[in-house]
Amino acid sequence: VNAQDDLEKERNSWGTHLKESPFSLGLELTSKYIWRGQEYANGPSMFPSVSYNNGGFSVGAVGAYDFHGEYSEFDLFVSYSFKGLTASITDYYYPTSVGADDSYSILKNAETGHMWEGAISYEHENVPVWILVSTFFAGADKNFDGKQAWSSYAEIGTHYDFLEDNSVSVALGAALNESFYNNFETGFSIVNVAFKYT
Repeated sequence: VNAQDDLEKERNSWGTHLKESPFSLGLELTSKYIWRGQEYANGPSMFPSVSYNNGGFSVGAVGAYDFHGEYSEFDLFVSYSFKGLTASITDYYYPTSVGADDSYSILKNAETGHMWEGAISYEHENVPVWILVSTFFAGADKNFDGKQAWSSYAEIGTHYDFLEDNSVSVALGAALNESFYNNFETGFSIVNVAFKYT
């Protein structure tokens, strides 16, 4: 009986065998847009996403749009994970970050609205604690003198998973240098304390 039940679960209502797709789609809605302690939109926002995953390799895109039409963002990422260690590069694009003349195709470091970040994170499969370190290495991440700011961020967090794919997580994040995370006013500083239920 159990074998028959497992067989039925592998078919849909038309009798077609089910197969897990390497593609995933998502849509997240929030009351406001806060990321790493920074408020980007003070109102309801949505985050559509699409990704392709194959083994430890993942590539995808994420958008961010507030319902008032005052903020938008388009990000591309590529990552590779192996035994809990994940390395990624993300292209964050903010159309309004460098002025009205900005264009997606402008990639010159001094003029672009893109910000490129490299990140490494680790979470052991048996210990629900993650560690993240990231640095913006090119693009519109500039200090007040117009030089590359190398804004860097570190985070440690943990999560508790429930049934039905629900979880609670808490995290503590810090800016590691003078950066946009702390308005270039200080060095190391705590910038993010997060609690999340999904």
